[in-house]
Amino acid sequence: VVVNVSEKYKDKMPNWFSILENNEDIRRAVTLDDGTSALFCHIELDLKRGAYAGNFIRGDWLENVGMEVPTTVDELYEVLVAFRDQDPNKNGQPDKIPWVEDKGFAAIGVLAGSWGLIYQDIQRDPNDPNKITYWPLVNDGANFTDFITTLNKWYKEKLLDQEFASQDDSQREAKILSHQGGFGFAYTVHYNTWSSTLKETVPEAKMVGLKPLVGIAGKPYGTNHAHVRPAAPNEGNCITVQAEKDGVIDACLKFIDYLYSEEGSTLINWGIEGVSYTVEPDGTKKWTDAITNDPEFRLQDKVFVYAIPTWGSWPKIMDYDAWASIELTTDEAKQAHENYWQADTGILVPPLLLSQQEGERYSQIMTDVNTALSENFVKFVMGTRPLSEISRLPQEIKDMGIEEAMEIYQRAYDRYMAK
Repeated sequence: VVVNVSEKYKDKMPNWFSILENNEDIRRAVTLDDGTSALFCHIELDLKRGAYAGNFIRGDWLENVGMEVPTTVDELYEVLVAFRDQDPNKNGQPDKIPWVEDKGFAAIGVLAGSWGLIYQDIQRDPNDPNKITYWPLVNDGANFTDFITTLNKWYKEKLLDQEFASQDDSQREAKILSHQGGFGFAYTVHYNTWSSTLKETVPEAKMVGLKPLVGIAGKPYGTNHAHVRPAAPNEGNCITVQAEKDGVIDACLKFIDYLYSEEGSTLINWGIEGVSYTVEPDGTKKWTDAITNDPEFRLQDKVFVYAIPTWGSWPKIMDYDAWASIELTTDEAKQAHENYWQADTGILVPPLLLSQQEGERYSQIMTDVNTALSENFVKFVMGTRPLSEISRLPQEIKDMGIEEAMEIYQRAYDRYMAK
């Protein structure tokens, strides 16, 4: 049994409750329907940090085929055709894979936003932001059908990696780093690591982070819920009633509240002043040479000796500047981050809390639905199940209980909005 700190101990956690009182979205995310505050998780005061994932394209390949950075699905198609038919990596070999993908379908997931869809997930309806739906059901399945039909066409034309359904992430990465792939998924950190590796053999290599593309949905919809989630209510820490019985409740409350203070936040994100970081005259923080110039460890590794700027599954305030100093160390990474941030958030779902009963039932339904959809998705794209049968899918997943799952999330969304 956990302690409801909002009832008995509000005065002992001034930092935590100040955050809740001054940030409506965070309060909605971390409190129960009755106002109970019992969970302490990482929170985001700057949602821009959530723009860490999207699709990339090889900028030098674009230059080599005389084309511009695509902004629409149609333009991407033309670029991929050029990558296939010309010699964008200038090695004279027929080894180009226009779009490199693996069985995680990450780039497919990002691209689905161009159709107003979120791959394998509950979402808001692009036609009604207060309505929860599921991606094969948007516009009575019309968007899903067009999306699958497009991917099937691109697969047949060898624009999409022919091994996308079987290879893992390491195999995909190997193709990218050997200059075979021109388009795919990338986290912002990849613009630091992959880019430097690519430049070792091709100095002019350039990774360009794409803004979400516009397709039939008419908007550059994003598919990463982190863009609208200021807290992670499904992970974190609670204080149990055992702390009261053992007489340590005050110490627990004081410690957790400290982590949400300015001093505590600085300690966990930056470490110790004068040792791991210094404060510049303008007030900004900077890592010391002990972090940036260690002869044995990279910056991304050495920093964890003193601080935890990029992780957050416990009580803490994520510090955007600390995170950016680790994740965005190149101009390419910074530009990709800015472009990823341009996503329209209209179909994303805020952090919702389900009751235990709701969560168990939802998971039960979605395990079956997502498994069936994943299997059929691959069959449709690869052509082993005829496209003429796509229209059957909505009823097939309705028979599995998808409408009940949507109702569960709709109730949770309505409760969230009413808080």
